[in-house]
Amino acid sequence: MKSLLPLVFVSIALAQEGSAKQELPGTLISALDGDLSSVASRVTCDGVNFYTTCSDCSTILGCIGPISDSRDCETIAPGKPYCVNGACSATRSNSGDCSTSSFICTGVGYFPDPFNCAIYHYCEKALEPSSIYQCPPKYVYNPATHMCRQATKNTDCVMVDCDVDELFAPYGNSKTYYAYCQYDGTDVANIYMFKCVDYAKFQGTACVFVCPREGNFAHPDPRKYYQCYYSRSKLIFSEKRCSSGRFFDNTLKICVVPSATVD
Repeated sequence: MKSLLPLVFVSIALAQEGSAKQELPGTLISALDGDLSSVASRVTCDGVNFYTTCSDCSTILGCIGPISDSRDCETIAPGKPYCVNGACSATRSNSGDCSTSSFICTGVGYFPDPFNCAIYHYCEKALEPSSIYQCPPKYVYNPATHMCRQATKNTDCVMVDCDVDELFAPYGNSKTYYAYCQYDGTDVANIYMFKCVDYAKFQGTACVFVCPREGNFAHPDPRKYYQCYYSRSKLIFSEKRCSSGRFFDNTLKICVVPSATVD
């Protein structure tokens, strides 16, 4: 009789592969504001050993057996506001665990967090705080599906890498999301996430729109829209502006008064 062990090992391998590919929704952790420092996980002492650790992204925790002593890094070490590996630092952790900036919505829909690959945001309106979602442990946000996927390698954790010489920064290899880095001198003060409209792709300096077919399509400026049509058998577009007081409705594909449903 042949051994069943090879079949068992294959079944286990397939099950593990399927588990790794499974995507999960994030958990809503804040629907009030975009301050991630208020929802960052806090660490406590074990009550036995002597060591220092980070209580959260900006607080160092001294553990002296049963005694614990927490200190704000900016207070005890001016110019070093971040806690990294049990010490105050001038730069934040590059592990994606912390963020100390507020997230301000630049549009409607889902957006990745620029600092933390396990966090994502849902925006109902531009220029307002977001609802914040957190992925399960060892999962990262997948902007293609708006779900959380299991991280199997370091490069799965995507964050924005600002370049002072560039106006916009890419978000990994995404052609939909990109970032604007705001500087205070040479330091990054905040990062604003943007996304291209439907049928547009980020090309390093701007979102480039490509007509998918004839018709009207959303423009980044809600007072405008793209009109796609054929000219000499070539599909091209022109930018059109809505009449005064009207905005383009991407569902109706026409310009409407904000409270109206027809043009």
